[in-house]
Amino acid sequence: MKSSVYNAFVTLKDGRRLAFNTRSLALSLWDVKDWQAYERVGAGGSLEGEAPAGALAVGGYVINSEVDELQAVEATYKAARFDTRQMVLTIAPNMSCNFACDYCFQGLDKPKGMMTQDVHNAVVRLVRLASRKIKRLGVAWYGGEPLIGIATIDGLSTEIMQICKAAGIQYSAMIVTNGYLMTAEVAKRLVAAQVETVQITLDGGQQDHDSRRILHSGRGTFDRIVENIAAVVDELPLRFSIRVNIDIRNAQGVAELIERLKSAGLSNRENLSVYFAPVESMTKECSDCAAICLTKSAYGKIETELYEMAVAAGVSKPSYPRSFAGICGAIKPLGFVILPTGEVHKCWDTVSRKERAIGSILDLENLIHGDEHMKWLRWTPFAHDACRACKLLPMCAGACAYKTVYPEDTTGAASLPCPSWKFNINERLVFMARQRGFVVEDDYDGESIKTDPLGLCAFPGNSVEV
Repeated sequence: MKSSVYNAFVTLKDGRRLAFNTRSLALSLWDVKDWQAYERVGAGGSLEGEAPAGALAVGGYVINSEVDELQAVEATYKAARFDTRQMVLTIAPNMSCNFACDYCFQGLDKPKGMMTQDVHNAVVRLVRLASRKIKRLGVAWYGGEPLIGIATIDGLSTEIMQICKAAGIQYSAMIVTNGYLMTAEVAKRLVAAQVETVQITLDGGQQDHDSRRILHSGRGTFDRIVENIAAVVDELPLRFSIRVNIDIRNAQGVAELIERLKSAGLSNRENLSVYFAPVESMTKECSDCAAICLTKSAYGKIETELYEMAVAAGVSKPSYPRSFAGICGAIKPLGFVILPTGEVHKCWDTVSRKERAIGSILDLENLIHGDEHMKWLRWTPFAHDACRACKLLPMCAGACAYKTVYPEDTTGAASLPCPSWKFNINERLVFMARQRGFVVEDDYDGESIKTDPLGLCAFPGNSVEV
């Protein structure tokens, strides 16, 4: 046997450790004897006949000495990424928006047009052609603000659902919306369109949110969004994912948001959960927001605290990491972002850049053969030495491909594709262990468990404070 290269450890008091394997996703509490047995394997010794041997092997902490782990991870990654039985479509019925958010990746100059009938028909044709081979279809309604185009969502959904039903294809849909237009009537139309998940952004309490996520008139939007959610959360089979974008301006205002959600009766619900994400200067159109963005390490330091607060209040669920979480639709062979003009992209972060399009939905025959499309298909984290050497690789799968396919488009912290796990894995493992009753606060020292990002892998050409 040999030690897995994907082990991460958090040292506790009395010689105990939390052990986590990013390939198997096993989380265990080890005593001194467990650690000593593990060290013997690392020194080339045998565990034959020892009590800890089975647990160490089952958790993937020690593996057969003949296994090439990196090769095994890459094989599993390829099987997940290049599964042509699944199609992922992000469809924007319009790119216009009723909001004027100051950090918007599109900038403030958004196109006004709605999806034409020709584009509508071409989307249906694409799904019909794909239905001969695929087994699963996932659709994300996007914009702009997609609810401005609710009629397009109604019509396209009806036709797509009919095709999937006839072909025995598993269909699912979600929507990314600001929530302002999501009245009870609109929410019912989403349910009829088989939308299961609604992602809505609330950037802190009312004051913080209304200082940044405003209508074009400058009026705030917080109250109406919360009222819209509260009006349907008990009435309709929708899951609400509340995204909170964090930057230097609103990190301290999360407590106010949590209290407001609780007072609106939105805590301790199976179909509503809050999650956090850093504001990043992801495109040239939003490069001005770089000044208000947190560094990767600064965001990592506060993220665990935010989740602890949200879970304790019942507005978020204790999370657990996933394998290959970085495999998004952008790098899948059948993953496409379709704009109302018919322009097709691989990633929704490129939709404001016409030169980043891979083709047109109106010309399906030539859609997948261009240079821009091949950039995405050729990209792999296994081509980058830092990713190949990183303990987080089985979890993040290289994270955001866009940042390395078009590095010139990002600014500041956004230039580093690594997920926040790189900067707070120790703290998050301790939090997960506390949620599961493995440890209590007396079992560790706050300073000693702080994450060392360089212990997971180095960042060539980047400071850890990026």
